Amino acid sequence: METTHKKQMTAKDIIYETVEFYENNPRSIEHKSVCRYYMESYGHELMCAVGRCLYKSKAKSLTDYSGKASYIYKEGDLKHEDFKKKYRGHSLSFWDELQILHDDDSCWDEDDFGNTLSKMGEEHVEQLIKTFS
Repeated sequence: METTHKKQMTAKDIIYETVEFYENNPRSIEHKSVCRYYMESYGHELMCAVGRCLYKSKAKSLTDYSGKASYIYKEGDLKHEDFKKKYRGHSLSFWDELQILHDDDSCWDEDDFGNTLSKMGEEHVEQLIKTFS
């Protein structure tokens, strides 16, 4: 039987996908800029920039974490295999910086229709692409 594999995403693809996702969905922010890898709010599942790239069961197991991916990795609670296959192969520093884009309120303008990148967010995206592509 022939199987199809999803193409592994480049850093640039993940960055653009993340922006598009949060322009159409709420960010996983609790209180003042405290991110959660996974949380439920009003019947919706919310995941942070790293959490949504993990297998759901792994993201759920990290509900109490709000730190950088590199910290969770060093603690032994995050492994390469925990990422969905199409997201694998990127450095911990990439995931940490992508998470900052999600977490930092100054990167986003919020209104009744969702989130849009602020000027600072656009600059952060440009820097991410320059650094990791």
